[in-house]
Amino acid sequence: MCILIGNGVTQDNAFFIITIINYEIYFSFMLPYKIFTTIDLGFFSIQVWGLMAAIGVLIAALLAVYRGKKLGIKEDTIYDLVFYTIVSGIIGSRIMYVIEEWELYKNNLFGIFKIWQGGLSFTGGLVLAVIVAYYYLNKNKLDFWKYADLLAPSLVIGHLIARIGCHFTGMHVFSETGLPWAIYQAGALRHPGILYEIVYLGIVFFALLKLSEYRLKKSTVFIIYLALYSLFRFFSDFLRIDPTFFGFTATQYLMIIIFLGSIIWYKFNK
Repeated sequence: MCILIGNGVTQDNAFFIITIINYEIYFSFMLPYKIFTTIDLGFFSIQVWGLMAAIGVLIAALLAVYRGKKLGIKEDTIYDLVFYTIVSGIIGSRIMYVIEEWELYKNNLFGIFKIWQGGLSFTGGLVLAVIVAYYYLNKNKLDFWKYADLLAPSLVIGHLIARIGCHFTGMHVFSETGLPWAIYQAGALRHPGILYEIVYLGIVFFALLKLSEYRLKKSTVFIIYLALYSLFRFFSDFLRIDPTFFGFTATQYLMIIIFLGSIIWYKFNK
């Protein structure tokens, strides 16, 4: 039996929980947490995650344009690049999600294309977006690493804002914990894994902006971003309850490749 204590004594706004198991009493603090997926305006509803993702894309693009002007980069080039990377990012995110959740789709292949029902994985989107960006820039005889370094902070801030939407909508469920900053979700106190990621992305964002002020070798800012995020995501996935393959999630295997590739590139690209 659980007793929730707080304003209104519901799991949405409680800050203290008493759990009684086999007549033993356990006391736990937690962060107030409420899930809401839509904003109802009466005549229509707005999907919270979609709204935050759109805001993230807009801010990311505007930041890239602002910073690009200092480098003499045309706005049209950045907007074109943003468009292609968004489309490819969605496709890559869907592919990675299907790989991670193959049990849900192996007997329902048509369901793979029902993207409106949800199911995206950022890591897959990142990989395909980078591939498409490289092709686009190379085709137009533009310096890939110059643009990669420019867009790295934008990518982080866009990701961070979209993750706020993930937190509000309860998209991701993490493992149980008794830590005082736990959130009550899916019937238990759990790690606020998305909040961890939001804080981390915020630190990385400001670090990349600071690094961009220095005259660093091309590719440095982007490679540091890849290394930092892949390292964090590898360890944070241990808190997730996603399907695993030989002890690791599909994302963790991808993060190992990205991290090692980043280190090798940084070390040997003198």
